[in-house]
Amino acid sequence: MQIRMTISTLMPFRWDLLKNKKSFQNIAGLIKRGVGFAGFRRDAAYHTLYKGRGPFGGILPGFCKRPLGYFCIFGLINPSAMIQKQFKHFVLAVILFFPGFFAASQSIETAGFRRELEECWKQTEVPAAAFGFATAHGQVYTETFGPGQWSAQDSLTGDHIFRIASMTKAITSVAVLQLVEQGLLELDQPVENYLPGIRKIPILGSSGELVPGTVPITLRHLLTHTSGFGYAIFDRRLGQFQLPDNWPHKDHPRLQEAGTGWLYGTSTDWAGRLVEVVSGLNLEEYLRKHLTGPLGMDHTWFQVPDSLQDMVVTLGFRDPQAGGAMREVAPRPLGTPVSEFSGGAGLHSSLNDYLRFLQCILYGGSIDGVRILREETVASLFVDQLPLVVRRPATDRSLGAQADAPTADGFAHGLSWALEIPGNEYGRRPGSGYWSGYFNTFFSVDIHTGVAVVVMTNIMPFSDPEATELYKKFEAMVRLSDK
Repeated sequence: MQIRMTISTLMPFRWDLLKNKKSFQNIAGLIKRGVGFAGFRRDAAYHTLYKGRGPFGGILPGFCKRPLGYFCIFGLINPSAMIQKQFKHFVLAVILFFPGFFAASQSIETAGFRRELEECWKQTEVPAAAFGFATAHGQVYTETFGPGQWSAQDSLTGDHIFRIASMTKAITSVAVLQLVEQGLLELDQPVENYLPGIRKIPILGSSGELVPGTVPITLRHLLTHTSGFGYAIFDRRLGQFQLPDNWPHKDHPRLQEAGTGWLYGTSTDWAGRLVEVVSGLNLEEYLRKHLTGPLGMDHTWFQVPDSLQDMVVTLGFRDPQAGGAMREVAPRPLGTPVSEFSGGAGLHSSLNDYLRFLQCILYGGSIDGVRILREETVASLFVDQLPLVVRRPATDRSLGAQADAPTADGFAHGLSWALEIPGNEYGRRPGSGYWSGYFNTFFSVDIHTGVAVVVMTNIMPFSDPEATELYKKFEAMVRLSDK
């Protein structure tokens, strides 16, 4: 997408700001330095400007609430200095005096999307599916097909509630990073200081023996799935391990030492418990107070309220004894009350809510005056952390790693989600965040292009071929239209 500079986009000139002495002095100083520009581009280090911030605090017009990429500066300013204070002043000066330059002409063309999606959906046996994308320029698009409740044949909407399973992890990760920002936690601090039982959980050896761990588990280990915890449903050794009746621990044994390598498992559940211990709130209460509540994500809950039970979608599965035909297995209302809140897989959410969460990330951590993360923390979500935590010779502990640099084994992971590597089958740019949920829900978020994509179904087993193809199709449609 390109921005074209014309006389009309440069007007109207903000003459009124010349009345502000401080503003005029700042701008005059920048002009005096001979700063020039030749265009701008979005970059992975996303930057946003908001009313009341910076040297022009209190006079920024409302259009500055939308996210803006860094300028690409040529001349007296080295591009490496773009994040310096004087450059931010320059950007503010240009925006203030030429607001039309940033007119929102960068929308994704969606003509024909519904017809094409409906044709693809009708060729599958997936009973219901929800599709949507959101952009850093304020565009939100959704389409839904099929019923919310299969047996009732009601119409699915963007507010219907899905079991999002492991898409919970991204939200829990943001929650715990809020505590890091407040100085209540540190990424490389041993979490046993708050969760004393975690250090005592043994490691399951290759011959079935239990051995004590020696490497302290840190929050960074938990957020990057390098703590050594696995999932019994995905790991054969762990699935075959029989927990003794007197097992004293709150989890299965780990499968490897912290920092050995990436291993998918219950790490984010432990991060959720850390939020509870440090905040003094259960995870539901914390999210409602500090994240989902402030963002207006009122269809996102661990324990779905009675008033929203009729919005919960059907959960189904392919019956192998009936030729793979879909079967409904979970009618409303949902089952037993939630007593433990799984930060790794326990949330229910809607298409609209999850798009709002991801759009907030695209906006640099703030939307409609609600900030959930600082901009620099959001940027760190797209930096590959595995070189920082997986023990290799000459490991670089700095945070300067490139978000699109794959790890040695061809996989990258940030502080909240996996990161796409070059040559992926989805057409995503390297460094894009992505993940999915067990019941075939999917998302990706790309700060390079400023586009997030979400697709939701609620069927089993995981990685259903037809559901996955629907997701691939929709993501390809969005990303091709975004070029």
